[in-house]
Amino acid sequence: MSNEHCEDRDDNLCGCSQQEECHDSCNAKVINTHTQTEFLATPVVPTLIPAGAFVGKIPIVLAETSITIPVISNIKLEKRALEIKQINKNVYVTQCHLMETPPEASSGTLFIEGFVRKNIQYATVSCVSENGQTISGGINHTTVRIPFRGTATVEFLRRPVLRGPIFNTTPPADSVEFLGEFSNNKDICAEPVMGLNPCQKGFVHTENFNEPIFCELIGAVIKEDDFQKCPRPISSSCCENNIERTFKTLEEKMLITITLKVLQKQQVGLTAIL
Repeated sequence: MSNEHCEDRDDNLCGCSQQEECHDSCNAKVINTHTQTEFLATPVVPTLIPAGAFVGKIPIVLAETSITIPVISNIKLEKRALEIKQINKNVYVTQCHLMETPPEASSGTLFIEGFVRKNIQYATVSCVSENGQTISGGINHTTVRIPFRGTATVEFLRRPVLRGPIFNTTPPADSVEFLGEFSNNKDICAEPVMGLNPCQKGFVHTENFNEPIFCELIGAVIKEDDFQKCPRPISSSCCENNIERTFKTLEEKMLITITLKVLQKQQVGLTAIL
C-alpha cells in the first residue's frame, strides 16, 4: 500500500505512527440469512451413580471477604478537555494467591493484584465564538489501565464441617541402609562381623501435591473523585465572566471494593439417593 493513500487519513491518534499501514474497508458481508423463531428441545435424562455413600471432590469455600483498595492516579489525556462526559470502569483481578498456612490457623494472607480499565469520554474545543457565547468541538476518548496490588488478611470459615485450606507437606528424603557381613581377616576362627554395608545405600524421596487455592470475583464497587490539574481559560479575549476552562491531566482518587470467594477442592463424604 502506497504512502500517498495514507496521507489523507488521520493516523495521529494516541501515539500511533504515521508510518503504520492503512487498511481498506472490508467488502465481505452476510446475505440472505433466515433463522427459525422456535427450536426443538428434547429432554435428556442424566446418568446417575447408584444410591449410597460416596466420596466427592468439590470446591469448598475457605473464606468470603470484601477488600477495599485505595488508589491515587494521574491520567494525561490525548487532547485538552473541556469537560468529562462519561467514565466507564471495569475491575479485573489478575492474581489472587493465598499464602500457605498451618492447619490450626484461623486466618491467612491473600496477595491480590489487578487493574481497573477506564474508558474516559471527554469533550474538546475546536472553535470559540468572538463573544464566548458558543463553544464547539468533538468527543474524544482515552482508555487506560490503573493497576493495583497489595495484601489482605482473610478469616477462614470455621464450623464443624468447614475448615481452612488443606496442605500436605513434603517430608525430607530418607535413606535406606543395607546389612553387610564381613570376615575377620586377622582371626579366621572368629565370628564374622555384621553391620552397615558401605557398598550399598538407597534413598527414598516423597512428594505430596496439594489442590491449588483459587478465587472467584463476586462483585466490585468503585467510588472515585476526579480533580482537574492545571486548568486554563479557553481564550483570554473572551468576555470577562469566562468560566470555561480546559485541562489535560486528571488526578483520580478511587476506593475499589472487591468481594472475593477463596476456594479449594477437597474430598467430602456424600450420600446419593434415588
